[in-house]
Amino acid sequence: MDYTLIVKLTNSCNLNCSYCYYRRNMNPNLHKVTSRNNLDLMIRNLLSNNERYAHFIWHGGEPLLAGIDTFRFIVEKQKEYNYKNLKIINGVQTNGTLLNDEYIQFFEENHFSIGISFDGPFDIHSNGRGTTQSEYLHILSSIDKLCIPDAKWGVLCVVGKNHINNEQNLFDALRKYHIKNIGFLPCVVQNNGVLDQDATITPSEYGRFLVNFFDIWINSDIHRMSIRNYDDAIRHFKGYPAFTCIGKNHCNSYLTVTPDGGIYLCDNFSTNEVHHVGSIENGFSSIQLSAPMQWIIESMKDIPEGCRKCRYYDGCFGGCKYYRWISNHNMTQRQYYCQATRKLYDHIGAALAKGGTVTDASFLF
Repeated sequence: MDYTLIVKLTNSCNLNCSYCYYRRNMNPNLHKVTSRNNLDLMIRNLLSNNERYAHFIWHGGEPLLAGIDTFRFIVEKQKEYNYKNLKIINGVQTNGTLLNDEYIQFFEENHFSIGISFDGPFDIHSNGRGTTQSEYLHILSSIDKLCIPDAKWGVLCVVGKNHINNEQNLFDALRKYHIKNIGFLPCVVQNNGVLDQDATITPSEYGRFLVNFFDIWINSDIHRMSIRNYDDAIRHFKGYPAFTCIGKNHCNSYLTVTPDGGIYLCDNFSTNEVHHVGSIENGFSSIQLSAPMQWIIESMKDIPEGCRKCRYYDGCFGGCKYYRWISNHNMTQRQYYCQATRKLYDHIGAALAKGGTVTDASFLF
């Protein structure tokens, strides 16, 4: 099994996003930083375990708080322990407020992809993240510096209730700042395992946002914008496999490593000890046999009633397992955003059927 690791370099952050699951997590590891010893052991054990590639996503909290010397150490150890000559892939997900010329140069020289959290115009972005005007301007300055040929970067946008009816404003901001690679994540907030209905975007709202934004995009003059949510849907209709983990249904190949060296199921499950599958000290060879991993593997097979008969099953596979867990901890119900997914696929399918009425962007696959 070739694992992709989502590594929490630190759970600390210089922002205080209202919807952050770590902000609401009472885990005592909250403010710990991954030690050099743990990084060394993790990299060595993963490169020893994997056979074809090793994919690291450096995450947080805010990973850049770990300092650039930490990233230099990471690259050094990856080179040192890559006895199998694996393809090593690095990505970093940052809020962008600490990106500077030194970081950007380092990431470009070492072929890191950079993901920046960007929720749109200042009033929308700062509403959930508490970002100051100067911090927001710094993010924009960093984005501008990344707009060079061959730079690997994009943004993640957490879609909340304040994005509803503001789709055009968001699109205008993306165009203004030359952002051409974006992924949308629905804002999901839980308090002690209970969904916060006031803060969480509903399936109906999220579906409406996705459809409205799609219409704005295909009727625009931007033909080279990659929107992950739409890319997967379009690839489904074209008969190609999905890019994202949801569409691949390979949940057992994604793991999260916390600063104390604990290994968990994917990032969404990493705040709950119930989903703890191992530790970096014990390596990766026995993780597939752990009870939580067997549970997630079984959920990949045991699809809720009605999903297998759905015309979009091969593009969704019952949806994100975390969203199924939100609906029902026994995983017996359809995923929470099923309605939004079906609405989007219905809409994109109809648009593709019209052929010439949409821009070239929809037919690049």
